[in-house]
Amino acid sequence: MKRLLIIIIVVIFLTTNAFAGEEIPLNGFLGLNYSSRVTGDDDYIIAEERLQLELAKESYDPLNASFFVKADFIKDELSADEAYNIDIREAYITLGFESIDLKFGRQITTWGTGDLLFINDLFPKNWE
Repeated sequence: MKRLLIIIIVVIFLTTNAFAGEEIPLNGFLGLNYSSRVTGDDDYIIAEERLQLELAKESYDPLNASFFVKADFIKDELSADEAYNIDIREAYITLGFESIDLKFGRQITTWGTGDLLFINDLFPKNWE
């Protein structure tokens, strides 16, 4: 996981010529999730902090380069090691040319739900 994060950071820095002098927006949120028992004991059911950060930038130079990174930084107080975990949700770089677009990285792609066609459909459905 750390290797993937390092590769993504290196590639973003290699494509910074397309974004030179431009501001790169940083978005995100911090979520705290705590829940304890109502019996009066001091034990927690869940104790988690989550920071989600998102970087995205598009450039309209001749290369049409863009990148997108969304990562979660999670701290679980109840886990045995109490370590911070990094979850890379999406991280990709898009390069656009005249007749083709190339997208490299980890991405979420879904298809078929608009016309009720799913890739794992093996039998007919009764939609009524």
